[in-house]
Amino acid sequence: MNLKDIQKQFNLDQVWIMTIQASFQRAKVYRGHTSKDQRKRELRKQIEDLAHQYDKVVSDEQHIQNILSLRCQDDIGLNINFGVAQKLLNLYLKYLWTLGYLQYPPPHFPVDRMIQQALKYEFLFNWTELDNVETYKRFIEFAKVRMSKESFDSIAELELAIYNDWINQNGK
Repeated sequence: MNLKDIQKQFNLDQVWIMTIQASFQRAKVYRGHTSKDQRKRELRKQIEDLAHQYDKVVSDEQHIQNILSLRCQDDIGLNINFGVAQKLLNLYLKYLWTLGYLQYPPPHFPVDRMIQQALKYEFLFNWTELDNVETYKRFIEFAKVRMSKESFDSIAELELAIYNDWINQNGK
């Protein structure tokens, strides 16, 4: 391996660690007797396989199908609902995009409490318990309306700006 490949692998490993920590931090997802490491390896392979689709623009419908494909991983001992699945995929794609590994912004962004509050969404929901696709779609549409009122080309760009403002204001 050359240095660029080693650096890229390091970045991708760190992205995966941060994605798992942020997505699983408040969710109860483990069950069964398979080791956590084995579960994470298998889930990572699924996420990486899905991420290859995002070398081009992916429709909202396809993106939601990709999120749904990550739900309830009984075969590897994971109980993943839609909220955790969207956070996993959306956060992983956000990291890849912001690091320059994806040319196009992801179709959505990681939906959690912070972004709901920052966008002043009046129908707050607990993302770790979310298993209703329609609730998620309504929030995404709400974000698109906000995006159209501002100078962003995608809701991923809108969320990134909001996130950066929130971090700067809260001293994280």
